[in-house]
Amino acid sequence: PPPTTIRVNERAVRITPSTILFKFNCSWFSDVNGAIRFFTVIVAESNDNEVLQTEQLHPLPSFQDYRTNSSVRAYQTGYFPSGCAQEQGMGAGQVFEVNLGAGLDRLGGPCDSEEDHDNDHNSDLYHFCDGPLKPKTAYRISVRAFTQLFDDDHREFLQPLYRDTFLSPPIRTQAEPLGGVIEGISAGMFLIGMLIAVISLLVYRQRVRKVAVQESPVVRMSMWKQGPTSGMYVGVRSNRRVSSPVKAAHFESHLTKLQ
Repeated sequence: PPPTTIRVNERAVRITPSTILFKFNCSWFSDVNGAIRFFTVIVAESNDNEVLQTEQLHPLPSFQDYRTNSSVRAYQTGYFPSGCAQEQGMGAGQVFEVNLGAGLDRLGGPCDSEEDHDNDHNSDLYHFCDGPLKPKTAYRISVRAFTQLFDDDHREFLQPLYRDTFLSPPIRTQAEPLGGVIEGISAGMFLIGMLIAVISLLVYRQRVRKVAVQESPVVRMSMWKQGPTSGMYVGVRSNRRVSSPVKAAHFESHLTKLQ
């Protein structure tokens, strides 16, 4: 297989919420064991950074399997001819630009139109397609090169010969624009709700404290004791007449008046 340094570079890709665009060329693979005839792209949903290759199985599940079965974490696209045999002796060779997830005809076309393929073609060749990727999801990509896959009549060999690049580091697709707006609005509403809750709690505690002070018996007793004293200082006098004591020398004259 190609060395670990030759693989899809996560820094040399362009991503959207549903696609990953990358490039590779024929020079990634040696032709010592035969010219490269076909390619397919292997896609693994993974956030693992370990340097490894995909499972050496052929064929791998299709995008339809990946979409309908949650246990399937890796799939392959359709096969496409390499043209590398004609590029021998031309340096880097032919460069392939792949926009994974965009429904490219090269990768098998959109997955929703599989039934539109000509039924006269070999079903194995047209079984695979290129469906949209999930937003905000980490994918690892590998390129599988075949030196032997189909004969001249498009019949698949029983034991095809192939080599894989190592999986790329995780490449995370972007979030959907509408999803980002909704998340921002939700976060703003949450902060506003928290602010209202804090203000309501402070107002409630202030009211409870005021009522407790007004209803305290110690406070009422203190106010009752201070009432008359404060009246004396401000010069408040009662209108009630208070009788003065009668001296003994004038007792008889007062008694006569009362009679």
